[in-house]
Amino acid sequence: MPASSNIDQVVAWLEQFVADFDFTRPGVDQNLGRDIANVVVERIQDRSQQQLDPDGSPWPENSTKPSPWMPNGYKAWKEERYGWSQPGYRTGQMLGITALKGQTEIEQKKVTLRYGWGAQTHQSFAPTGYLSKQDEKRTDREKAEYAHTGGKHGIVRRFYAIGQGDAEAALEVGQGNLNDYIRETNSANGMMSA
Repeated sequence: MPASSNIDQVVAWLEQFVADFDFTRPGVDQNLGRDIANVVVERIQDRSQQQLDPDGSPWPENSTKPSPWMPNGYKAWKEERYGWSQPGYRTGQMLGITALKGQTEIEQKKVTLRYGWGAQTHQSFAPTGYLSKQDEKRTDREKAEYAHTGGKHGIVRRFYAIGQGDAEAALEVGQGNLNDYIRETNSANGMMSA
């Protein structure tokens, strides 16, 4: 008499277990996908505060080259007007959490981060409180495009991309959620888990 097997049931259970673990699964901030997006955005913001590209390369400094409109260069002009010369922080908008999270979309098998909202700002984060008409005129997306392309001055400061260590940080968030999922499944099936 041949031995009976429940291998088909086991395979079906495992397939369903894997299929049910996706980015829409509950997380700390709504779902797993949003938790992963949050950690990536935080890392982008941290790198930008350190003035680093996603690959770890330092951003070029603002120009000190004199021009007819800025005899001491853009860096000195910005320092005088805004109280600092750090790139990307005149209004706090371009590297702010709202623009970095932008229009995040969470699907079962995909997380999409779309930078910004196409919004303008009417506030300054500069120590002097200075806000130019040009600061108010450009949207968050226009400012980001300028940073990524270098604009008319060719000073490129890439910031909105997956960078060094981001995948590992996202994996850590996913692993924690998977561990919770395993514990929940074991508990629901009357099994103990460590």
